Amino acid sequence: MTLIITARARSHLVVTADGRCRTITNGFQKKTSDTMQKIFPLPNRGFAVAHHGENIIEGCKVKDIVEQFFSDDMRGIRITSVSQIARIFSERYGDSIRKTLKRITDSKLCGYLFLGFGTAINKPKIYEAFWEKQNVNEIVHGTKECGNLVLSGDAKKYICRYTKEPVDSQFNWENIYRRDVEYSKAFCNRLYQLAEDAQNKAGEDIFGGYKHQLVIEKSGCKWSIPPKQTDSTTAGQ
Repeated sequence: MTLIITARARSHLVVTADGRCRTITNGFQKKTSDTMQKIFPLPNRGFAVAHHGENIIEGCKVKDIVEQFFSDDMRGIRITSVSQIARIFSERYGDSIRKTLKRITDSKLCGYLFLGFGTAINKPKIYEAFWEKQNVNEIVHGTKECGNLVLSGDAKKYICRYTKEPVDSQFNWENIYRRDVEYSKAFCNRLYQLAEDAQNKAGEDIFGGYKHQLVIEKSGCKWSIPPKQTDSTTAGQ
């Protein structure tokens, strides 16, 4: 259970995520964390990975998977485009993700966002790789390039309308690409608040906990709101 909001401008990206994690067993949900880290910056580069969905893959936590990928494929990551990074990751971990989704009855989806700059291009890119269970034997996989406002996780339903229409006179998805970092952060925070308000009005509990936010520029990444802690023992979505 997640909400990730990503805004892409000409020279930067801002990605914001909640900290909620839940397990689902036989249709019943149980909260296991409010401080789950879902955004992982690559040290010393303008690139990060964000995650939603199933976060334990064949016994490995998402944090460990991403750090292993950064470590083992560091040379490749440094010389490839964002789309190639998404492809390399999918090839390396796709089989394990499929096995996990098939094995866990209540697990439906696993998605990764690849965010930032390739070495040859000065404009940021967003690619998403996802695995979605259609039935017990069929897992659909895809990789796609995303636009300037990307919403991920189950809680995107509360604010998905704003990828096509303005929020108000100040915030419009069509303006994101031309504006500065402060506008992107404010836009993400505004959408996050609107999602919280809609969730409360609906009497639901899909996302929440500790919000964290990362700014990605060509020169590197910087936390606008750092994660409260790395939750190393939590399994769920």
